[in-house]
Amino acid sequence: MRLFPRSHLLQIAVVAFLVVLLLVNTQPLFGPGFSHVVSHASFRSVVAYVRSVFDPSDTSFSRLACPSVDSVSIRYEHLRRADGPNLKYFFALDLRQNIDVLSRLLASIVEVVKFLGPTECALSVVEGNSDDGTLEVLAALVPGLTEIGLPYRLQHSNIDPTEGSQGTDAVRIQKLAELRNVALAPLTDYSHDGEITYSATSTQTMKPPDGDTTVIFVNDVALCAEDMLELIHQRRQQRADMTCAMDWNFHQWTLSFYDLWSARTMGGHGFSSIPGTGPWKVTEDKLFPGEPETRARYDAKLPFQVFSCWNGLVAFTAAPLLGLSRAGEKAAEEREPVRFRASRKGECSSREPTLFCKDLWWAGFNRIAVVPSVNVEYSNAGSKAVKKKFGYASDWTSADDGPDLIQWKEQPPDSVWCVNIPAWQDQTYRPWNETLV
Repeated sequence: MRLFPRSHLLQIAVVAFLVVLLLVNTQPLFGPGFSHVVSHASFRSVVAYVRSVFDPSDTSFSRLACPSVDSVSIRYEHLRRADGPNLKYFFALDLRQNIDVLSRLLASIVEVVKFLGPTECALSVVEGNSDDGTLEVLAALVPGLTEIGLPYRLQHSNIDPTEGSQGTDAVRIQKLAELRNVALAPLTDYSHDGEITYSATSTQTMKPPDGDTTVIFVNDVALCAEDMLELIHQRRQQRADMTCAMDWNFHQWTLSFYDLWSARTMGGHGFSSIPGTGPWKVTEDKLFPGEPETRARYDAKLPFQVFSCWNGLVAFTAAPLLGLSRAGEKAAEEREPVRFRASRKGECSSREPTLFCKDLWWAGFNRIAVVPSVNVEYSNAGSKAVKKKFGYASDWTSADDGPDLIQWKEQPPDSVWCVNIPAWQDQTYRPWNETLV
C-alpha cells in the first residue's frame, strides 16, 4: 500500500535528487572541468517542469496543445512491437538554453516512449553550457524515467559551436557534427556488457541495437507525440531509410521554411531559390518551383523523396551507423560506418545533415523522404501558429484512406545546389559525390 500517490512520490524523488546536486560537487557526475551550481531559487521551478513532463494534462506552463496518443493509437499500433532482444527506438537530442520548449518537447517524447514501450526505447541527451535551467531539468528527469523503465543517458559537453567560428561556418559545423555524434554514442559505441559511462543515467540497461533500430533525432522544437509517431510510421510504411518533418520559423514576422541550407530535392535543387544578397524568406507558396510532382505531393501532404533533409525532426535506420547494409548484413570492410561530419577540402561547404544524407546515398541508403503532414517550429508560440496554418499531423492522417507509396528513384541527381554560406552570392551546382570518388 502506497503512503503517497504516485505523483507525490515522483515529486519527492525529484526534490531528493536536486538536494544531492546542491550538496555534492557536480564534477564526479559530469566529468573533469565541469562545474555547475544548481540555484536554490530554481528548486520549485524544476519540480514543476518535471511534473509537466510526466503529465500531459499539466497546465503549469504555456505550451503547444497536442492531441493525446490515445486518439491516434490505432494508426500507430503496429509500431508497438513484441518484446525482443534488440533495441527498437533510440531518441537523440542536443540541447542548449532550451528551457522555453523543454516542457513540451520532453513531455511529447515521454508520451511516445510510454506508447512504444519504455524497455524497447532509449533516450540520449547531450547538454551544452546552459544557464537557464535546462541542465537541472534534464538531470531531475532521472527518477521519473527510471520509474517508467526507460534507459536514459545524459551527458554534459563543453563543445561550443559559437566558440572560435570567427564569422565563418566551417568551425561551427564541425562542432555541431561532433555534438550529434556524442548524442549517438550510446548506440554507435554500444558494448554488449552495457557498460557505457555517462553522466546521469537511469538504472535501466539499453538493449543492443541492430539494423532494425530506428533513430529519432529531435532538434529543439515544440512538437507533439504524433509528429514523431507519424515519421516512424511513414519510415516503415514507405520502407524509407530516413523520414523528415517540415520546419518553419518567423523571419521578420513572416512564416518561412527554415532548413533551406540542408534540404535538397531529387532535382538537386533547394526547396526554394534564394537571392544572392543573403537571408531569405521562403513562404509556403515559394516551395518547389519547377518541380510539379514534388509540389503536388507536398500540397496533398503525401510523403515525397528528396536528396537530403533534416527539418528539425528525423527518423532514420541505425543500420549505416552500425556498418550494416539495408538488409542488416555487414557492409564491406572499406565502407566506414556513417557519422556526422563537416565538409572535406574541395567539397561544397554544407551543413552536417546534408553531408549525412549524402553519405547515406553513398552507402546505399537512398530512400530519404519528407513527410509534409508533420510541421514543427522552434517555440511554443511558433508551433501553435504552424499547427493553425498547416494543421496537426492527425488532421491529415485521419483522412488517409490507404498508403500512397513513393516510387523510389535509385539514382541521385547528378549535381546538387551548393551555397557557400556566408557568401550567399556564391551559388553553384556541384557533383553530388564530390570527394567520395
